[in-house]
Amino acid sequence: MQQHAAQILNNYSDQVVFVTAEEIEQGTDLVDEARQGGSEIVVIPRNLRDKIAAHNINSDDGEKVRIFSEFVSERNKNFEFKFIPTADLSLSEKMVLSKKEKIFSLIGGKPSNVKEILISETMQKDDYTFRPAEGLWTHTNGRITIKRSVLNDEERFIAVLLHELAHATSGATDATRRFESELTKMLGVFGNAALNSSK
Repeated sequence: MQQHAAQILNNYSDQVVFVTAEEIEQGTDLVDEARQGGSEIVVIPRNLRDKIAAHNINSDDGEKVRIFSEFVSERNKNFEFKFIPTADLSLSEKMVLSKKEKIFSLIGGKPSNVKEILISETMQKDDYTFRPAEGLWTHTNGRITIKRSVLNDEERFIAVLLHELAHATSGATDATRRFESELTKMLGVFGNAALNSSK
């Protein structure tokens, strides 16, 4: 009954976003952004959100109920990166970015499907935390995009790059066993190489 009511309300107005209390807490800035864009926020229980999400999987775009994940997906589709040419980076940022070649050598070379690594001032929101991601692997163009602020910390840069490389080599998304296994394997190779190079 609740799901049917949500479907009717969704059909009545394309400016409704159904969210759970947890999503409001985790993605406050995105919820505020939806409100500022003229959307009405309707709070629903988690079990109803899950039922709607399952329904949306097999529905055409015009029939999908606009739950929070749909709003985030729409926003990300319209997102534009602000890429920063290497020449415009500061000297310290360039030095950190240059570490990528050493990282590639430690893991046995740059994966063949990784075509380029770009730096962006802005990043899409993460689908899990709803905060700007620090790195992104895009398999369609073989691109790893890293948030510029990551270059302020060499250790963070290494961690983010390894994370995205694990996505590239595994072909898996976050929070999957295949991705975790690949990341663990890569960290082992990286750690072993680092230890041997320090002898």
